[in-house]
Amino acid sequence: MQFSVAPWRVLDAAHLAAVKQAVALRKRFTPRILELAQASAATGEPILRPLAYVFPDGGYEKVKDQFLMGDDLLVAPMVTKGTARTVQIPSGKWKADDGTVIVGPAQKTFDVPLGRLLYFERR
Repeated sequence: MQFSVAPWRVLDAAHLAAVKQAVALRKRFTPRILELAQASAATGEPILRPLAYVFPDGGYEKVKDQFLMGDDLLVAPMVTKGTARTVQIPSGKWKADDGTVIVGPAQKTFDVPLGRLLYFERR
């Protein structure tokens, strides 16, 4: 993670809090990121994967605004203005960042306030 300018110098309180949440989330997932980087170096598989890479028969070829980190962490960032987004959940049991458990395949809309990154861990 790199910043071109110190966030506390240019952001208002709400946006600075969102940046701090993102940094804390990255810190939480650093061990998994490093593990995936080592596996990628050994196998050549990408760390970040389109849904269709892991679920080739799920019809996810056109999903361009979500990705998997490894095979078991689905990430659905906000890529448009707004406070809600719809997520395509592949087959399996997935635990959302807020603790909600979803059984896929499913399509679900979530509220996404500033500072929230939607992610789902496969169980």
